[in-house]
Amino acid sequence: MPRVDIHTHILPGLDDGPLTLDQSLPMARTAALDGTTTIVATPHSRDMEIGEYPSGKVNEIADLLNNAVRIDSTEDNIPSINILTGTCNHLTPSLPDLIDSGKANTLNRTRFLLVEPPFGGCPFSWKMYLGDS
Repeated sequence: MPRVDIHTHILPGLDDGPLTLDQSLPMARTAALDGTTTIVATPHSRDMEIGEYPSGKVNEIADLLNNAVRIDSTEDNIPSINILTGTCNHLTPSLPDLIDSGKANTLNRTRFLLVEPPFGGCPFSWKMYLGDS
């Protein structure tokens, strides 16, 4: 049965993922050989040092990785794998505004979000943060 991984830090040069494309490729290769057909690359939506990751940058890096993965799988006869985009959106009071303004990067440009609670635990008011968004 095909597998879809919806939370992977595989994009090079973003947050706590691999530093280079050469480090991303073995991750994709291992996933493909293990039966994963689709990976949703989900770097954190915000980096403490550089701020927000615009969805355009995430999409651009995912396109580069997809091209490299296609070449790699063709050359080495590895099952194909598709890299989609999203981000791991931090659960903060500003998240509803980011969703409403279109700045929250959704999973594969759908209406679905990957939301990460604060590292210290999920506040009791978490439902208030998301509202009706």
